[in-house]
Amino acid sequence: MVYAGTDADVLARWDSAVKALPFLNGLEIPYTPFGIIGLSQINSNSAFSLLGKIMAINAPKFQGYWQPGWGNTDKILTTLQFESLMYSPDEPDHRRA
Repeated sequence: MVYAGTDADVLARWDSAVKALPFLNGLEIPYTPFGIIGLSQINSNSAFSLLGKIMAINAPKFQGYWQPGWGNTDKILTTLQFESLMYSPDEPDHRRA
C-alpha cells in the first residue's frame, strides 16, 4: 500500500495527477533513449516519482533495483510549475458537496 485515506482524500489526490497530465504531455519532454542513456535520464521512473509528488505521497522506491531517472523531477518542472500542479488539501473538492 502506498497511501491510505478517506475516499474523498484519495480521489482528490488522484484528480490532481489526472489534471496535471495535459500540462505534462504538452511539455513534449523527450524520453531518454532506452530510458537510461543520457545525462538527463528522464524516463518512466521520473514520471512515477513526479506523479507521486504531485499527489503529495511518497512514491515507493523498489529496493534492489536500478532506477535511473528517479527523482529527476527538477529537470521536468520548475518549482513554480510543480507547486501549481501539486495536490493541496485546502482546495475544495467537488465530491464533498
